[in-house]
Amino acid sequence: MTILLFFCLSWQSEPPKTPASAPKADPTYWADIQPIFRKHCTACHSEKHLKSSEVSAGIALDRFDLMRQGKTQKMWHPGHSDKSRLLEVLLETDPEQRMPRDADPLSAAEIDLIKRWLDTGAMEGTPPKEVALAPGSTVKRHRPRFDLVLPTQFTPPPALTAGQAAKGRLELVAKAGPLDPITALAFSPDGQWLAVGSHGQVVLWALDAAQPKQVLTDSLGAVNDLKFNADGSLLAVAGGQPSVRGEIRLYNPATGQLVGHWGGHHDVVFTVAFHPKERKIASASFDRTVRVWDIDKQECLLEYTGHSDSVYAVAFTPDGQSLLTASKDRTLRKVQLATGKSELTFSGMSEDVMTVAVSPDGKQVISGGLDRGLCFWNAATAERIRLVAGAGSLLEVAYSPDGQWVGTAGADSQLRIWNAQSGALVRSMNAGSLVYAVAFHPDGKRIASGSFDGQVRLWDRNSGRLLSHFLAWRQDQGTAWLAYLPEGYWHGQTRDQVHYQAPGASVPIEQTHDLLMKAEYVKKAVQGEAVPPATLPAPPKPPVAPSPTKPTTPTPTSPAGKSP
Repeated sequence: MTILLFFCLSWQSEPPKTPASAPKADPTYWADIQPIFRKHCTACHSEKHLKSSEVSAGIALDRFDLMRQGKTQKMWHPGHSDKSRLLEVLLETDPEQRMPRDADPLSAAEIDLIKRWLDTGAMEGTPPKEVALAPGSTVKRHRPRFDLVLPTQFTPPPALTAGQAAKGRLELVAKAGPLDPITALAFSPDGQWLAVGSHGQVVLWALDAAQPKQVLTDSLGAVNDLKFNADGSLLAVAGGQPSVRGEIRLYNPATGQLVGHWGGHHDVVFTVAFHPKERKIASASFDRTVRVWDIDKQECLLEYTGHSDSVYAVAFTPDGQSLLTASKDRTLRKVQLATGKSELTFSGMSEDVMTVAVSPDGKQVISGGLDRGLCFWNAATAERIRLVAGAGSLLEVAYSPDGQWVGTAGADSQLRIWNAQSGALVRSMNAGSLVYAVAFHPDGKRIASGSFDGQVRLWDRNSGRLLSHFLAWRQDQGTAWLAYLPEGYWHGQTRDQVHYQAPGASVPIEQTHDLLMKAEYVKKAVQGEAVPPATLPAPPKPPVAPSPTKPTTPTPTSPAGKSP
């Protein structure tokens, strides 16, 4: 972020008096020292590398509590910089001994600040919010909102635009931008809920009402993944702060109550998966590990360290005996849960493997990543059955519940449906922008996509018809939301945040609201039903005036008793 500093110079006829300078506040770890360490030191000397002594030498500088433990504690002495090895290694003249190694030395100002921090007692100070945040806290992000223009398929007739002919289709305008990217999606097993993850927030949409029923705002950092357990009683949220810590939070989706929370990973957790039969959960992290946890005890049962780089994805096999993992090291692994050892390696990819899924029958594995190919594998032998080139860089893959279809989220803005047996492309839908997430509804007939543009789109899997858009954004007074249809209908929280416009024509607000604010139509579309096109009511016919009649001329009569 660029910071602009403006200086104002004022001139006076007499020299100004110089005020007594305020004493400098004593430096603290979080405000002054940790930023220096993060810039120069914590790439090696961090919690995530503590077990790799050849990298960290057993020293961690990325958290104050870790500096007071183990070998790190012996490196510094509060009140005595002259006795602190920490300062000595920064002042070494021998480049082979000086820290940071193989890099430029710290500046004189940085070294002086560290020295002063040590001499004044090496105080901790106040941790930043992203470190101090506790479960149950609310993440607040204040940002100015601007109008977000959302296209519809409805061309307004002149009767709606005071006789003006619109030069394009009607557009729905909501004061909602900018929206946070949608990074994770999950349907509940009964199909009643759609959980949507973005930065620091999870919105649970009730599909029967087409509106949010729960909003969870205490997730730390980005929400990287969401999963429901088999009976829908738990929702797992994976996230954390890059290079700081990873975490998993468990919620009761019906109440929004936090029922479990634990860390353990030394970097962000990128994905989670529930065991299909037991109360266990697996997590994969940028710290290069995959871990399996006991949900009730919140204890780590297994730590797999077989990957040489960040792990992006993890999935249990349907029998619960093994794990499938995908990594930045360009491999997939099949890991035995009982032993924690790798039994198969799936290789041959040229770029990061971002995602993996297992077919419902457990016989086939699919994977995708940055090498623009969709891979089909034999789950028992790790033999690649099929490589579909040209699928684009893939960020998530998913099987339909019946195993017949595969959905892929593409970096090229495309949501694609594939035949799971033949690998043939069935359909491609434009999802607006880079697609991070894809999820099949339990009925297999609907599929959801989550995109960088902050919108969730719900599609008919069979026809590719776009059924509905879901949007949610945080405000000072909570979360606002909007569900709208391509046909132009919408359903939302407040009328005053939404209006319509059409190129070249003025559109009356109240009349369009009366015509298009139709919750009942939005609910029908979300269930996959068709909705009628928007039409204006026919104007009343003017009354028919009676047809004029000709005046009658009286017939002349002769005097009585006489003929004319």
